[in-house]
Amino acid sequence: MKIIFFSLVVLCIFCLSYGRGEWVSIGPKERTVHKIFLTSKSVLLAATNEGFYYRVGDEWELINAVKLKINDILELSEGTVVTAAGGGGSNSDGVYIGKYSPTADPPYTFSILTYFDFAETLGAKGDTIYVGGRNAISMIVQDSSGVTPVVQPLKMPEYAFGVERPFCSSLIHFQVAQGVSGLFAGGYDKSQIMPGKGHLLQQLKDSMVIIKDWNVSAMVKGVFAPVGPLEIVAGTRDSGLYSLKSGVTPIEWTPMSSPRDRPVNALASVEGPMQGEQLVIAVDSGVFVGRGGNWTEVGDIAHEPLCLSVSEQFLEVYAGTDKGVYQYSEPTSIDNITHKSNTTQIISHYRVDNNLLKVTLSLPEDGSVGIVLYNLSGKKLCTVFEGLVEKGEMDVSAQVNTSDNRPLGKGMYLLRVYYNGVCMNRTIVNIPASF
Repeated sequence: MKIIFFSLVVLCIFCLSYGRGEWVSIGPKERTVHKIFLTSKSVLLAATNEGFYYRVGDEWELINAVKLKINDILELSEGTVVTAAGGGGSNSDGVYIGKYSPTADPPYTFSILTYFDFAETLGAKGDTIYVGGRNAISMIVQDSSGVTPVVQPLKMPEYAFGVERPFCSSLIHFQVAQGVSGLFAGGYDKSQIMPGKGHLLQQLKDSMVIIKDWNVSAMVKGVFAPVGPLEIVAGTRDSGLYSLKSGVTPIEWTPMSSPRDRPVNALASVEGPMQGEQLVIAVDSGVFVGRGGNWTEVGDIAHEPLCLSVSEQFLEVYAGTDKGVYQYSEPTSIDNITHKSNTTQIISHYRVDNNLLKVTLSLPEDGSVGIVLYNLSGKKLCTVFEGLVEKGEMDVSAQVNTSDNRPLGKGMYLLRVYYNGVCMNRTIVNIPASF
């Protein structure tokens, strides 16, 4: 039995069972949501066929400045977002830029940045914005005044993303190796009758070239191993997922199975429990989280999730569907200082003795355990414990400091316990001034 001392005074304890929560419809009702985005200003934006909706309390308001179908949203910097709007091939299709004002109603004011037929998908690298639509991709660079954009179309292979209904699904700038970086683009044909072949493309100078015959529906990048390089992950409609690690030779894509071997609708990343990030995946049957092909379902959503928005540490999770936005919430129980779990969780008891919090873990099988402390905004402060633990009971306690070895200040903190990479318990703790 390992014992590690951990000094905290606990006034209030919440215990939540990850993955056993529920998805709740929050509107806008009967709207197909193509993109859901929580900005750095904590404004929730929903991209729909009618335009932008933003959430005010429990209500949604329509931003009338962009009266087009909204396909994608990207935040360039704090207070500045861009959107890809259009779909009818009208002369209003293009990229619109929105500026935030805390006193304005609506909080974002949009204006045209550049016109672009069938603007569907956005990407960015520094001052460069990428926009894709149908079988076309362009680079947009604003001049030093930030007013007049320079638009440079990239040369494209014929029918890069299909023939009847080609769709550019994702654009990500990625460094493959030292001195080798550029844009990756994915897409597929949305035709239900005779779809053409989709592809994964890579930028070489001013051209995009086909590197894989995949029907790419989503891409994301992050560090998805406990100790590893940056990766790009591509999700497909027909052949699972593939990952490419930066700086690793030989350069090759590693296949992974998708949850239940279903077509991938959307991908997101979220900071993992200790080191590295986890993938969040939307397929037609639900939302899943995990790494390397090991997936855990997140609740049971009533409608097919089309897009995702996940904040740091899974504190806010949203999915867009053809029936509006759903938010994931976990069940909460409030107990006394000593807690006995009534559900299958790896924490079986909490107790406090002489300013010492003692936690008894009960593991059904051997596995990796991590105990991590965060502030309430989701920022990781320190890892209390991390290691492999044998099946059975284990008492854990420890003295903790912040990552720069300073004592914790007075306030509320979030303690999370992970088992094999999945958050099984959350505990809100209050640190008094005398700590």
